[in-house]
Amino acid sequence: MENYQFVEFVSTKRISKERFAELFSIDKMKGKINNNDLVEIKKAICSYENVSMKLLKRFGLI
Repeated sequence: MENYQFVEFVSTKRISKERFAELFSIDKMKGKINNNDLVEIKKAICSYENVSMKLLKRFGLI
């Protein structure tokens, strides 16, 4: 990521694909996440001290 951005993990929740598309459609896009960004985001999530193993498993991060 060119500029460091804060990623908040406390209120992580599941939403449907339809709801995701509604919230984050191309016309609402604020920026792009490339593959390198995604790797860094995954590392940050996995290293967050208060994240549960159950949550990491649910989202396929472990």
